[in-house]
Amino acid sequence: MPFPTLFREAKPLGFFIDHLCDLPRHSWLYVPVDLSEVSLNTLCVARALDVRDMTDDEYATFEASVAEARLCSFLNRDQIEDVLSNLRAQKADFTQEDLGSAIRHYWTHDAFIRLQEE
Repeated sequence: MPFPTLFREAKPLGFFIDHLCDLPRHSWLYVPVDLSEVSLNTLCVARALDVRDMTDDEYATFEASVAEARLCSFLNRDQIEDVLSNLRAQKADFTQEDLGSAIRHYWTHDAFIRLQEE
């Protein structure tokens, strides 16, 4: 999937989760606008973006480049950290499958997953 220069280096979501501490604080992950299913293998691109540092024109140009690349914002670093924290609180030894389910649930419902008691 080709990305404009602003959005190069697509990597799987799992890579970004594994390297979360390396992402700048104001990082967002972007995914294709027509994405229907999310997994840890979903290709994402990361972009550090603090809109407080942008003029209205800069932000409009950025948004246009997102649309041109046929991307949409997915999750930001803080949201991923919150999903991980919630998951760890429920199950310290969670699996990759649990993590994928938690991310999918958050993306579709804008809420944290509640794992079933075993």
